[in-house]
Amino acid sequence: ADADRYLPSQSFSLDNRKDTLIQTEDGILFAVPANCFLDKNGKPVSGNVDLNIKEALKPEEIIKAGLETRSDGKLLESAGMFYLNPTKDGENLKIDPAKGIYTEVPSEKNKPGMQLYEGQRMPDGSINWKNPLPLEKSLTPVDIFSLNFYPPLYLDSLQKMGYNIKDKKFTDSLYYSFASYFSNSLHSVR
Repeated sequence: ADADRYLPSQSFSLDNRKDTLIQTEDGILFAVPANCFLDKNGKPVSGNVDLNIKEALKPEEIIKAGLETRSDGKLLESAGMFYLNPTKDGENLKIDPAKGIYTEVPSEKNKPGMQLYEGQRMPDGSINWKNPLPLEKSLTPVDIFSLNFYPPLYLDSLQKMGYNIKDKKFTDSLYYSFASYFSNSLHSVR
């Protein structure tokens, strides 16, 4: 088995002393906390770390790469997979289990019961998917006053007319006062 040899690599250089957010070509997000990477003695490394990432999110990419989705011989259905390899000066690093790396994988398939598996490379080069964990689904709270649903150039136009665009109560009130003119696209909940 060729496992992941045919997947293109994406390389990132990051400072292990800083929190870092990485987005791959296919849209996987990795939030890497500061001092996440450890040397062979379990100590955080200083300075820059090279992070090699491979991803296969579509069935055709998984097949082309020669990857399988089996766990101890049992077939799995996959919504995608990725590979991370952190190194410093050519030495492989570990991920601090107390910190971990927060990951968001875009997926068209998110079926009930899906789990996250860890890949174990076998002597023949294949990968056995082990140690399933339930997927975490978390919402990110957002301050409602920070949201902007205005159409393009709305605030620019108000500013040119001399209105204070920093008065969110006014700009919201004015915008929503025109809602009745757009009744085909707006719905009210009663």
